[in-house]
Amino acid sequence: MGNQYFTDETVVFLKELSDNNNREWFNSNKDRYLFHVKQASENFVAQLKQEFANMGLPYIADIKKSLFRIYRDVRFSKNKEPYKTHVGVYFPYKPAFDRQIDSVGLYLHISGFENSNADDGSDCGWEKYPSFISCGVHMPEPAVWKAIRNKWSEDYNEFIKISENRSFRAAFPDMFENEALKRPPAGFDKDDPAIELIKCKEYSVYNSVINKELVNIDQIEYVAGKAAIAVPFLEFFNEAIA
Repeated sequence: MGNQYFTDETVVFLKELSDNNNREWFNSNKDRYLFHVKQASENFVAQLKQEFANMGLPYIADIKKSLFRIYRDVRFSKNKEPYKTHVGVYFPYKPAFDRQIDSVGLYLHISGFENSNADDGSDCGWEKYPSFISCGVHMPEPAVWKAIRNKWSEDYNEFIKISENRSFRAAFPDMFENEALKRPPAGFDKDDPAIELIKCKEYSVYNSVINKELVNIDQIEYVAGKAAIAVPFLEFFNEAIA
């Protein structure tokens, strides 16, 4: 058995919450949440903070910056379910974060679902995606994204070399089908070799992980290993922002 923080009980709680997403059920099961989700998440982040330091990896692992509240903001959402049904753990890439850019980093998503139900017609966002680990740039501000587009245009071959590296591709084999522009943004040539990247509105790659495997591996080693492999990829974006 590996070094575990998130267990079968974490996954079961999240799945049951998705079937009973209401305050009455949550309050009746709050002790389960506090132990198997909240405390597990905090312990996980604290241990990774130490592991990142030991390995010299430039990520931030901090309870306030890495963890998200379970309560959904339903003010502007059609979906009025009060709770998130996944655990999201985010590790900002420190050099970018030091420049007050919080959209570059590594993200672990743990769900009670093994198959995506995201096309069920609701605005659930990440709520019903299967578990995965990802890295990249998520929902950047316009100025940040413009800098990255310029970097792609100027150093396209460098980015391809990094993103097609065998170890990196094995660690993050898939790319999210992010929304893209239909036409090149202003200032970019349609014949630019990087134009398909430039038309993206954000850019993240990921690797799905099966819950029954996740709860039986050394989760610290797993995430730290992926974090080490992701450094050149994230550093490319950091250099663009710099």
